[in-house]
Amino acid sequence: MQFKRGPSSSEMMRVVMSVTTAVYVTIPVYAAAVLLYRRGVKVGADIATAYALAGVLLCLTVYDYRRTRRRRAEMNVPFALAQLLVGVAVVTFVNLGAGGAPGTYRILYLLPLVVVAVMGDLALIATVWTVSLACLGYVVFRQTGHQVDTTVWTMVIDGSAWGAVVVAVHLAAQRFLAGTATAEAVAELAGVADRVERWPEGLAPCMPLIARALDADRVFMFAGSPGATLGAIATHPQGAGVHPALATGAARALDGDRIVYAGELVFIPGRTASGLDVVIVIRQAARHHVRSEIAVTVSRLIVGIVDRASLIGSLRELAMTDPLTGLPNRRSMFESLDRLVAIAARNAEPFSVAMIDLDHFKDYNDRCGHQAGDQILRDLGAAFTAGIRHQDLVARYGGEEFCVLMPGTTVRGAATLLDHLRRQQSEGSVAVVSFSAGIAQWDGHETPDELLARADAALYRAKEHGRDRVETAA
Repeated sequence: MQFKRGPSSSEMMRVVMSVTTAVYVTIPVYAAAVLLYRRGVKVGADIATAYALAGVLLCLTVYDYRRTRRRRAEMNVPFALAQLLVGVAVVTFVNLGAGGAPGTYRILYLLPLVVVAVMGDLALIATVWTVSLACLGYVVFRQTGHQVDTTVWTMVIDGSAWGAVVVAVHLAAQRFLAGTATAEAVAELAGVADRVERWPEGLAPCMPLIARALDADRVFMFAGSPGATLGAIATHPQGAGVHPALATGAARALDGDRIVYAGELVFIPGRTASGLDVVIVIRQAARHHVRSEIAVTVSRLIVGIVDRASLIGSLRELAMTDPLTGLPNRRSMFESLDRLVAIAARNAEPFSVAMIDLDHFKDYNDRCGHQAGDQILRDLGAAFTAGIRHQDLVARYGGEEFCVLMPGTTVRGAATLLDHLRRQQSEGSVAVVSFSAGIAQWDGHETPDELLARADAALYRAKEHGRDRVETAA
């Protein structure tokens, strides 16, 4: 048996057991002091046995403390049971040896029951309750001169009172531990949400935390634009089957803008500032109403993830896009170049790069003005994008220079493509400016910078040989 809650409950139980041990270890000291006060220095076998058991209890507690602290392990319930039963034995022998009214120390039998009530294991509670009650009955039976009726009534009254206390403590502890676990999960979810930059890929670490915060065994996430059909974007456990009826229930929760309960399912809606509807659907093993404040907090955290990821995505797109032509910029091109070279190396495929430069573009700018030059750049960027394959990439390298990345293409195929683009450009609406190009095929060993340098060298040869032409690198 292990504790069913998380690390916080185990840590709490360490504290409770330490306090319990401290009480039980000091009981024989108190009893011995009473005896010395009453009878001089005479200490009977019962008190001596209590001392010995207190020493055993102390050793067990020290061992368990070192084990759990060193290995960061959770408390072991059978071991805790052994500690508690030794504590009950300490109280029993102190009762027998210290004298006084029958059951003088009976209140101390309640302490282990409170401890196991906090643990929340029903078998453990029943075991400790039975043993404690039996020990109390034995003590009262001996101290009353074997009066059966007194013993029975004491056991009935004390056993009933103990049972009521245990139930109350158990319910209070379970509520406290559930609230603690929920608070921990929400706090952890908030920390993870602050680090999510992509939607919906970044949801993966959030889903189990949502399940913990809402006490659910399954979690489904739906999202979609207002008025559109909602689609499932994440599940926990990963790959859990999504029934089509879930999307219908999610849409109903959005329409009413409220939490909807449908059997064991709970639908929690949310609406983002970026124009996306999000619905969290949970399935609970034990049907009960979700605390609305927790559900709203979780929903807001997810909505915050969407808005934050949307903002970061927009900023990333701005950082990776040339504002004039709308093409990927130089930074984006280098990221794609590194990735495509790695893919070519892994798949042993050809990969070619072309550097393009517009001929006499500065003269054109001087004659027609910069606005006309900007329009030429936009038109050429659109023409290049329309003339390449979907797997190819055109980027603005800088100024009047463009770069074309062509995976799975030899230098001969790349030269054919660039010649085709050059002829299209010379016959199209932007024929006022020609371009020159240099092409290099990756040799399987060089770095991306070395590959670009060879393509650039081929471009300069094209310039030297009269422009409006395509040259290939050696």
